[in-house]
Amino acid sequence: MIKEKVCQDEIYSFDIFDTLVTRAVSEPLDIFSLIQYELQNNDAYSDIPTFVKNNFARIRKDVEKFIRVNLDIS
Repeated sequence: MIKEKVCQDEIYSFDIFDTLVTRAVSEPLDIFSLIQYELQNNDAYSDIPTFVKNNFARIRKDVEKFIRVNLDIS
């Protein structure tokens, strides 16, 4: 069993869609825009840095690309 420690200063994003949850969007990346909208407009996320809230979709897409390139994942 793999044990992971999640630090409070880090943000983890997992793609669980099409595995556990079905998307109701035209393009898979649209979900990140919806998450970004929710982060920006829901007071429950006030502790998340403004930069992350305003750029979540781009950050998430760039991180996935970085991981695929650097870990040679297709």
